[in-house]
Amino acid sequence: MFISPSIASGNLLRIEDEVAFADRFFNSLHLDIEDGVAVSGITFGTKMCQLICKASTAIEKSIHLEVWRPLDYLEEIRKCKVDHVFIQTAHLSNAQQVIKTYQQAGIPVGISVNKLDLLRPDYNALLDLTDEILVATAYPDDLEQCYQCAMEKLALKLADEGKKVWIDGGITAEIYLKLANSSLIAAVMGRAVFNNKEQAVRQFCRN
Repeated sequence: MFISPSIASGNLLRIEDEVAFADRFFNSLHLDIEDGVAVSGITFGTKMCQLICKASTAIEKSIHLEVWRPLDYLEEIRKCKVDHVFIQTAHLSNAQQVIKTYQQAGIPVGISVNKLDLLRPDYNALLDLTDEILVATAYPDDLEQCYQCAMEKLALKLADEGKKVWIDGGITAEIYLKLANSSLIAAVMGRAVFNNKEQAVRQFCRN
């Protein structure tokens, strides 16, 4: 399981340095686009994401799209040219249509699953649309990012069923090391990488 550093947790006043750090040591980069409506936070707009993606040399780039109207972002997201786009669906009444529209546009799209999605009547239908799943192991609006073991179990279950599963939220070094050799594909990690970069390199970059 590889680590995809969440650049929103870096020092945004030195964004170029933070991107270069993620590229050099992790060869992966994760971007959250939050609009302050679908979730309470506001992070990057699409123009900034495009600039970051253009500057990054990482082999793996991903976007977590946490916005109220994801179809309004489709053309701008396409310009980012990332490898994975995970769309938060918990608030969407037309989630299947959104996923299918992104697929038809040729965008490599998956779904972001948090605990509210488990109550959706079309939850299984959504899972059938894509093999790419990002499981939120902390609730998106939880400022403390408390890790949810129940969502970890769900992630492992989905991976055992053949899904390509990422986890995102509240992942500490200890949690990552416990799961590093599991069937999960990637862990999105922000604070655990950027709060102490020297320590993160020692813990996670041993090759």
